[in-house]
Amino acid sequence: MNNKITVSIIIPVYNAVSYIHKCLSSLLNQSIKNYEIICVNDASTDETLSVLGDYARRYSNIVVINHQKNKRQGGARNTGIRAAKGLYIGFVDSDDWVEESMYKELYEEAVKYDLDIVDTDYDIINAKGEVLNKCHIFTNDIHNEVVECNRRRLMTMGGSVCGKIYKRTFLLKNNLYFPENLFYEDNCFVPLVYAQMKSYSYIRQCNYHYFVNTDSTTKKKNSSYLYDRFEIANLLKLRFKELNLEKIYKEELDFLLILNGFSGTVNASITTYTYINYDILQRCKEFVKKEVPNYCNNRWYKCKYSFLERILFYLFQINIKLYVVGFKLAQKIKHTI
Repeated sequence: MNNKITVSIIIPVYNAVSYIHKCLSSLLNQSIKNYEIICVNDASTDETLSVLGDYARRYSNIVVINHQKNKRQGGARNTGIRAAKGLYIGFVDSDDWVEESMYKELYEEAVKYDLDIVDTDYDIINAKGEVLNKCHIFTNDIHNEVVECNRRRLMTMGGSVCGKIYKRTFLLKNNLYFPENLFYEDNCFVPLVYAQMKSYSYIRQCNYHYFVNTDSTTKKKNSSYLYDRFEIANLLKLRFKELNLEKIYKEELDFLLILNGFSGTVNASITTYTYINYDILQRCKEFVKKEVPNYCNNRWYKCKYSFLERILFYLFQINIKLYVVGFKLAQKIKHTI
């Protein structure tokens, strides 16, 4: 009998007592065989570690690793990668859950073609159980094919690190780890994965359920974590340069810099602060002026933002206060239509 571990499912866990039961229940019911669940307790201050210990005592395929110091999700995932024994690795957030057949379907596809990455769809669900959005990556299944236009599109989608499996040796060989002690670590990891993969499949089926947790750190009002987006942008620029990819994927890298250091941060600032944080908005203005001064001509920027949004960002460059007025007016019009 072959007892090799098929998939290592890594969960970074921090103060997740309210959510971890549903997450683990969906993982323990997976139809795949010989898989492990690695729970990395990232120095939780509630009863999370005790709950995880209880699960580990009851289920032999659950491994619990405890951080004495909080390293945020990136650090916790890196710990999981280093401990993983599976042929493939998957990531699940502690407040999300997955379909029973997800890892079996993705793993069978992966070993059939010896793939670096297998992707699938996800939806976004709120606390009321309402589906806010169904996220389909492509219109049809893709089997063992890396089309360059698809790669470039994937690189600019941002997207979650979850809802995929990654060949463990692919991650290790390419030194694909997460930034530690920073938020928005997915924004750095995922584009680098897509940029370096040699083989890819996509299963057009909603297997992963992403819970919009209003208590999560990145959803908290007036937090300082948005500033990490500038660091993520700088890390992306550095890594693409180290890999000699900055010229090959210039349009894509420029868009990622726009997204992390400008447009995405401006939008997040307006929606997550109860006041107008002019400091972070000024930093956005300075960042894009320095790093991507011709951002208006970027094809991904023009593709992904509407004409009205592009007009508003143009106003932003002229005068931040003028942009704020325009943004509020646009929101008012939107809600009255």
